[in-house]
Parts: sequence; structure tokens; C-alpha cells
Amino acid sequence: MNFLLMFVLLSSSESWSQSLIKDNLKKIDQVHGDIKSGWSTMNKSVDKFFATKSYEEEINESYIRMNLLTQVVDGGPTTTVYGLRLQTDFPNTSKSVKLIIKKEGESFGDGDGQGESLGLINSNTRRGASGQNLSEALEDTSYSAAGRLDFLRDKRWNLYTDLGFRFTVPLDPFVKVRVRRRFSFTKKSILDVIQKLEYFRVNEQSHETVFEYKYALSKKLRLQFTNLFSYRKLDHFYHFSHNLSLLHVYKRTTSFAYSVAAGGESEPVYAYNNYSVATQMRRLIHKDWLFFQISIGANFPRTEDFNARGFVTAGLEVFF
Repeated sequence: MNFLLMFVLLSSSESWSQSLIKDNLKKIDQVHGDIKSGWSTMNKSVDKFFATKSYEEEINESYIRMNLLTQVVDGGPTTTVYGLRLQTDFPNTSKSVKLIIKKEGESFGDGDGQGESLGLINSNTRRGASGQNLSEALEDTSYSAAGRLDFLRDKRWNLYTDLGFRFTVPLDPFVKVRVRRRFSFTKKSILDVIQKLEYFRVNEQSHETVFEYKYALSKKLRLQFTNLFSYRKLDHFYHFSHNLSLLHVYKRTTSFAYSVAAGGESEPVYAYNNYSVATQMRRLIHKDWLFFQISIGANFPRTEDFNARGFVTAGLEVFF
């Protein structure tokens, strides 16, 4: 009798939990529907599935992007990164003026041309959140707000300036300029040349040059080769990275990415500090706004005689 009573209670508890989850998802769907009437999400394509850093910087639509990623490294700390980015039109203005709220600094793979999508640990990371736990990630306040003014936007050229401030004490004003020139060789291949300049009042100046080549093998399969060169005044030397990726949208809800990367510095001599390989699975798990992703790979750092250090990165991402 006690066993039967316990079974009934457990079954009722499980049904109640599932019902609560469904009810909460329905409420979020309603909110998403309300937001979507005034906000536009990114188009469903290879770019949306992988949401690379360069693509994110090109979008002219309004959206909200949130993600929470946790990385476990063989023999190293567990790192958690929380990210938030909001882009919307200023009230009573044209689409050439945007409000941008985002997290400053670097996270997994930032600088390798893939943003957070492949979960790589970038050997060039200077301001990453190594060893940061979940509560620290959620309390991180390294955010900025800026107004973006588009000067030029067409198939070949994209030029804009961000004017804003970083939320520090005291506030840290900044100006950023980004220009992109696109070369189309065929209908299937393009080369983007990107130059970025950043100036923060509190002792930070940098510039970055990116060469990103994309070749469409099919509508759902793309080869991408990214070369990045950056310089920060505080470092007094250059950082560089190369990333070769195969991006595959397997079906509407599931995608895969396969990547090899290398990164290095110009001091004391030009040399590679790290090599990386990674495979990522990214899946749309609810409607058109909730993604799950997991990456498995290995780094080969110079500091450990290029011996492999495996890692696993997993997390959730939301697009509104």
C-alpha cells in the first residue's frame, strides 16, 4: 500500500512538473509573439544557425540575443560565460540609427572569426573569463551602451560608427568605427575585408583587420576561412588567428560545424601559441527562438609543448 501511494505521488509530481514547464514555455511564447510584432529576428539560414561575430555586426534588424555557455577543460577550470546583446531602432528615427547594448570583452573563441559558435578557447584571449563560475558570470557588469550611425550600407560597402560608454565607475566613453568591403568572385564565393578601430577613454586603443572568405558548397553547406590580425595599445604587439570551418545545416532544426584553428603573437617573435580542433552540434529545441549547442574539441598550447587539452562546451542561446 505504501509503495502504491508513493508511486501515485511520484507520478503526480512528474506530471505537475511537465505541466509547469509547458505552461512557462507558453507564457514565454506569448511574450516572444508580442516582441516579434515590433522586433525582427535574424533570417533562417546558415548565418542564423551559427550567428558568427562578423554576421552579428552586419545585421540591420532589431533583435535580442542571450546565451549561457559553460566550458569544461581537461586539467583546467570550469568556465561559465553569460552574454547579452540588444539592438533596436531609436524611437522616431530611421533604420540608419540603432541603439546597441552588449557585453564588452572576450569570451569563448572570440577573435577566431566564429564568435562563440564553435566553443574554442582562443589562445590570444587577454581579458577572458577563465575560471569564472555561474554566479560570477551572471553578476558580470562589463556591458556598454552605444548609438550606431550607419553611413553606408550596400552589397559592397558597410560603414558605421558606434558612440557610447562602458558601464564602469567612472563611465568609460568610447568611439568605434567599422568598415567592410565585399568582393564577389562568383555567385558562390565572396571575400569580406573588415577594418575596425576602437578607442576607449580609459587607456584602451585597438584596431583589427579581418579577411573572411566564404564559399557556398550548397544551400546548406558552406566553407569559411577567416584570418584575423589585431593590435592593442596595452599589449604593444600583434595577435593573429586563422580559422577554417565547414558549416552544415543538416536540417531545419539541426546544424553541425567542423573547425581547425591556429593563433599566435608577434612577441618576442612571430610564433603560434595554440592550435585547435572542434566539432559543434547546434539544435533548435523550441519554436524559433531557443537553441541548444554543444562543442567537443581540443587545444594544443605551446605552453604545454603542444600536448592536447580536450574541452567540452555546452549551453543555451535565445533569439528574440
